[in-house]
Amino acid sequence: MPNPSTIAAIVVTYNRCKLLKECLLAILSQTRLPDCLIIVDNQSMDDTFDFLWNSPYVDRAETIALERGNLYRNTWSSGKGSVRVDYLRLHRNTGGAGGFQTGIRHAVEQGYDYVWMMDDDVIAETEALEALVHFSEQETDLGFACSTVFGKNRVTMNTPKIDTRPGPNGYPIWNERLQEGIARVESATFVSVFIPSNRVREVGLPIKEFFIWGDDTEYTLRISRRFPCYVVGARQVVHLRETGKSLSFVEEKNTHRIRFSYFLFRNTLYLGRKKYFIDRSYFSIVRWVVKNGLICFLHFDFRKSFIALKSLWSALFFNPQPEFLSGTAPDIPDQDPR
Repeated sequence: MPNPSTIAAIVVTYNRCKLLKECLLAILSQTRLPDCLIIVDNQSMDDTFDFLWNSPYVDRAETIALERGNLYRNTWSSGKGSVRVDYLRLHRNTGGAGGFQTGIRHAVEQGYDYVWMMDDDVIAETEALEALVHFSEQETDLGFACSTVFGKNRVTMNTPKIDTRPGPNGYPIWNERLQEGIARVESATFVSVFIPSNRVREVGLPIKEFFIWGDDTEYTLRISRRFPCYVVGARQVVHLRETGKSLSFVEEKNTHRIRFSYFLFRNTLYLGRKKYFIDRSYFSIVRWVVKNGLICFLHFDFRKSFIALKSLWSALFFNPQPEFLSGTAPDIPDQDPR
């Protein structure tokens, strides 16, 4: 009988201690506990450190200095059992992209078979991990699996993109396992995504230079270019984002989101230039950015117009390359062969 798979759950957090507590409680309540819980803290300045260091779940603790930050290693106990906890507090805010790259790198280097990733505002149903593990054990060629995501009041959100590649007879094969509540997808957000560590060794790590927005799209598309990927509909997670609506740059009022929209535009332009999308050309993305900037300009919102213009310019020179773990060689096609 083969040895059971080992799993590292990765949570990236920044200044959201209250949400983080709910997220971690849900992970510790899983019917199938992860073997390790890796919390990547982008140098939060709220109560996050005090909570994680003095948590009532802590059995014992030790501190290890790392190049990227400090590792606080301990064991947490809950009613379901004990879980090793690696709390990585980074020296600076690297954004979601840098946080997930750090967490995945740490998990794979520590030898875990799978990584299960999410933001700090994700609440996983108690059987979410068990369902992903059960499915992955049946799929030897799996690229990634993800959960169905709902927002508050069960509003659909973070919907993965269906894989429209044709099968042998020319028709798309995304529904080949629909009777099992499983659909084939090509991209997803880092909201309960389950990836075999072997895939990380083969395709590399998320691109930390994205900082925020688009890093998950790029990474899951990179994986699905080479391996079948699926959404598992049987179990869900809840994403407690402020708004369940699709993001709109023109209508956005949150000053932080407006500022970070620069990364959304720049990163999406990069993906278009690298031909990641089969249904969006680079020039259609340029038109989308220009349209957003022009609408804001006509509404005298010159700050937003400048952000769109700045992203167009910087995208011309933005060309980060995926990083690989030591001992692995890049083997990524320059563009999707589809």
